[in-house]
Amino acid sequence: MLDTVELLVSELTANVVKHVGGRASLRVAVGDKKIRIEVCDSSPTRIPVEQHMNVESISGRGLLLVSTLASSWGFQSDDAQKCTWVEVDL
Repeated sequence: MLDTVELLVSELTANVVKHVGGRASLRVAVGDKKIRIEVCDSSPTRIPVEQHMNVESISGRGLLLVSTLASSWGFQSDDAQKCTWVEVDL
């Protein structure tokens, strides 16, 4: 479980660095039945979109990996920030 959580944190933060830049915040919450990870950044208009890649692409598989490993994922945004979240069942 820890390996999965670490990989999800890595993918979400790498997406901020690569596609948004600037500052980001990380929040991890452990509940009775799930772990929720949120990575927030200051670019509310740059929404995460899972790409359809061909087998020869060398990048662009991050959200495919996220959607495969997480039980659910999504994002919330307002005027100031966007938070991409994932949940993993315990």
